[in-house]
Amino acid sequence: MKQNLIISLILFLLVFASCKNKANQKSGETPDTTVVTLDMENSNEETDETYQIEELPERFYRHYSGKIGDSKVQLNLTKGTEAVYGTYYYEKIKQNIYLTGSIDNQNNITLNEYLEDNSNTGNFTGKIYKNKIIGTWKNENKEFDFKLTEDYSNSIRFANYKRAETYKMFGVDSFPEYTIDIETVYPVDKNNKNIEKISNIIFDYFYPNRDINNSATETFDNYVNGLIEGYKETCESEEQDYETIMMDGWMYQWEYSSYWSVTFNDNNLLSITEQANEYGGGAHGYYSIQILNIDTKKGEKITLDNIIEAEGKEELRQLILKKIEEEGRLEDLFSTEDVTPTDNFYLDISGIGFVYNPYEIGPYVAGIFDIYINFNEIKHLLKPAFK
Repeated sequence: MKQNLIISLILFLLVFASCKNKANQKSGETPDTTVVTLDMENSNEETDETYQIEELPERFYRHYSGKIGDSKVQLNLTKGTEAVYGTYYYEKIKQNIYLTGSIDNQNNITLNEYLEDNSNTGNFTGKIYKNKIIGTWKNENKEFDFKLTEDYSNSIRFANYKRAETYKMFGVDSFPEYTIDIETVYPVDKNNKNIEKISNIIFDYFYPNRDINNSATETFDNYVNGLIEGYKETCESEEQDYETIMMDGWMYQWEYSSYWSVTFNDNNLLSITEQANEYGGGAHGYYSIQILNIDTKKGEKITLDNIIEAEGKEELRQLILKKIEEEGRLEDLFSTEDVTPTDNFYLDISGIGFVYNPYEIGPYVAGIFDIYINFNEIKHLLKPAFK
């Protein structure tokens, strides 16, 4: 996720396009081997059913492991209504490579890969089967077969939720409206002994006022219903004539969108990102990125205190300021004193990204700050347990 996060591949490459601006130590190195036909280690457990063509859902998140040539890789893939995107890395290299592409109605998949400088370093063409993707990876110089299998041994399985609603003020077609669009993910991995803990951490963070007895989908539905009821209470609290409503219609033309994505889901570490965009009748709307990190093996939320030694916080702060200066954005800050390491960070295989929303360290017009730091730059600041 050196992803503006975030996330306008869902807004769709805000999130994972700022990703492309952040790191400078990533490599596009690919396996230095000849073309081979792959046999997975568990091939003896495969059946004809494994290679059945499934009817893919409109959207999904999946985690795959396997090989490109002889090189082992881990891959995260998300299919939205308008795009397919994700990340992968070679286990020997451990640096993210970013993916965008498409899937047709015959489950043929095409993915182009990019580094942080937006340079295209190769592409995948293949087919999605029941729990596999099989095909060919190639660039200008090399070509390898690949076989990837869904794998949640060190990651979490998720399901997707989407709901779009439009509520007309007073139920009148010609009146202003409230449009709501929510796309989320939620854990469904019953084989994980910590799944209940993980689910509670996710929902306590994003929906702290939820009814704990509700299911994930009920929680999402109740949230949307609450937004609509809040709109009614605000905009329909007193009788208003037609002329007043139409004259001040902009005040009642509300919007809300929330998009969740799995930023990282591997090595028993999970990063979930929410991009929210809201307008409720003011001078302008507000957008933000919120990130939650979880140790899925322990079933615990990860904070910066779990990663960085206390005595290293000031050095980390200075490094964040240096990165902001390198981006030419020091003048966008309220003050350098306002910049401190935040718990609103995301993790990936090679580093950590700190995200500051509008008004946190700079004015609204300055937008979001997404400061990515490679672990190699701060390895002396990392706690032993996190290393």
